Amino acid sequence: MVYLPALAVYWMIVFGGYSVMPQVWLADIAMLLLSYAFMSLNAYFVQAKLNEYELSDSGAWKVCVGALLLNPVFIGGLVSLSVFLRARGIKRTLEARVERKL
Repeated sequence: MVYLPALAVYWMIVFGGYSVMPQVWLADIAMLLLSYAFMSLNAYFVQAKLNEYELSDSGAWKVCVGALLLNPVFIGGLVSLSVFLRARGIKRTLEARVERKL
């Protein structure tokens, strides 16, 4: 939940021309990077579990590569978001299968 506000503050500072103290700038960058690292690591583990149960065919390594190539300032959050949306879709599919069997 910290990623999007930190990203918004970053872009407001860059494009808005706001003058802020260096401590605020560093704190925002630190929050952005830490939340991005946590989000990417979490997405990696979700993707690894999906692969373990053969629910996804794309490798978990792709999450790490995408997180490194797409930096957190631009569109890097889309990698984690796509993994979580796919996991949610698979969960709904599995729940529907269980309901049909009952």
